[in-house]
Amino acid sequence: MSEQPYLVICWNCLGEFDSVAAVWCSDDPKNPTKLCPFCLRCFCDATAEYKQQFWRHAPPQLVDELQALSQSQDRLGNILVRMKKISTPQLLEMLVEQKETGRKLGEILVQRGW
Repeated sequence: MSEQPYLVICWNCLGEFDSVAAVWCSDDPKNPTKLCPFCLRCFCDATAEYKQQFWRHAPPQLVDELQALSQSQDRLGNILVRMKKISTPQLLEMLVEQKETGRKLGEILVQRGW
């Protein structure tokens, strides 16, 4: 069974995107949010109303992922490898890029289309 999209409007750039397919933000590992593929902003800084609306209508698979992420002691890259979203060599390559550029891992993931 394929995942059903969950289309949302970005609080920042107002672009519409599928939040199920979007990468998770790693700014706050205990309260992960999704990263907009257009402006590369997560909704960590969005209003409480936006966050409540997002989670009120979120599909069960997204809520399950949130619970797994928020309970995990792992970093985003480790979680993505364990979930088989990326491979260990891909993670290592992105970590090198992250160190060289200072960009967030989520931004690198979006830029690469992962």
